[in-house]
Amino acid sequence: MQRFALGLMVSLASVGASAHAHATPPGLSIAGDGSREERRAARRQEFDERHHLEDFQREPKRKGFYIGSSLSTGMTLEHDSFIPSVGYRFDIGGGLSDRVTLGISGGITGHQGIDSSVAGVADLVVRGFVHRGLFLQLGLGATSHAPQRDLTKRPGIGGIAGIGYEFRPLRVLGVSIGADYEGRVRTDGVYTHAVLLGVGLRAYFEFQ
Repeated sequence: MQRFALGLMVSLASVGASAHAHATPPGLSIAGDGSREERRAARRQEFDERHHLEDFQREPKRKGFYIGSSLSTGMTLEHDSFIPSVGYRFDIGGGLSDRVTLGISGGITGHQGIDSSVAGVADLVVRGFVHRGLFLQLGLGATSHAPQRDLTKRPGIGGIAGIGYEFRPLRVLGVSIGADYEGRVRTDGVYTHAVLLGVGLRAYFEFQ
């Protein structure tokens, strides 16, 4: 009986020692979180180095003044048809920060297959950059002609909402691609909406 008790105590002591040796040291979870962030930063750095990204491409500067232009193509959607369109816009504005720009975007849009096909358009546009070149944008403005087939030419008030990506091949030059949804309410109450795809250029000038 004494031998059994002694053997049991030795076994429990060895199990306790093993558990203590494999116990999680204090602060390991914090260290694990730190390691995760370090691994993420290392992957980001490896990506940048692999693609030979410059500093102005990693953290693009946009605070200051900009001018730009864009070409777009798309369609105004109808109940059982659509109206193709091609547009040109000129942009001017400024960067409130390196991640937010605000400006005026105005130009003309040519609607195909309808009378009075050319329309003027202008919007106040804010663009927010989520990560590097990825951006969301919203615009509010008007057009001289919100098209609807077989309806009289009427102006429309509304705006745009879109998403896109801006590449920075040069320190002062941005090249963007994007998709926009455009909605306008005509003065006769008819709602028109369109889907647009576009490519644009922007030149940025920093304030000193």
